[in-house]
Amino acid sequence: MQQLRLLGAQKAGRMVSQLGRASKQARRLVITGVRPRFYGFAAMGSSPTTTLKMRAILGNAAGIRKPGGCATTAFFLAGMDHQDPCFSFPLETILEFAVAHAGSGLKLANAHAWCAKLPSLIDKCRWGKVYGALSAAMASLLDAGFDIPEIGRWIDPSGVQWLLDYSLPMAIPALRRVLSHFLKLGIWPRPAPTHLELHWGFIQTSSL
Repeated sequence: MQQLRLLGAQKAGRMVSQLGRASKQARRLVITGVRPRFYGFAAMGSSPTTTLKMRAILGNAAGIRKPGGCATTAFFLAGMDHQDPCFSFPLETILEFAVAHAGSGLKLANAHAWCAKLPSLIDKCRWGKVYGALSAAMASLLDAGFDIPEIGRWIDPSGVQWLLDYSLPMAIPALRRVLSHFLKLGIWPRPAPTHLELHWGFIQTSSL
């Protein structure tokens, strides 16, 4: 199913790209005519390989990609950095699961499933073992450099431990800010700080 949607997005991307050669105004269709073709990927996740394919489709359709150029810089300069699949797709996947878990009556079952699934996702070929929203969120977090021993306890790439309380009203908005920070660091490679102490209200942090 995802492959069919990817092919559909490629077709739409080519059409927008052709229109964009005649009129730059047409390139705006990339947001309304191409990006929506990727529906469903937030729930089931997207492997790094597939995400890069979708990034190329959007970049080419918007006319911002140049051979040998940096895709991250191209999206940023075009004001489309929040549309960059390498940023938006893992963010959406993790948040979709967090929202579902926060409103679920199966929190204990999810916690047990998280711990049971984790060993099989440590492998680099983890996306071949992703079969649902929970494992997709876990794989996305691992790809982003997080250590996730428990559903409510994550350790970010800088070594700070995060204790999550999904029941608090501001939990999801705060989680969005935290994830956005680290996902952006991931697509803009630079030396990570040795210590990072962040306070987002609902998350307790401690340096490891």
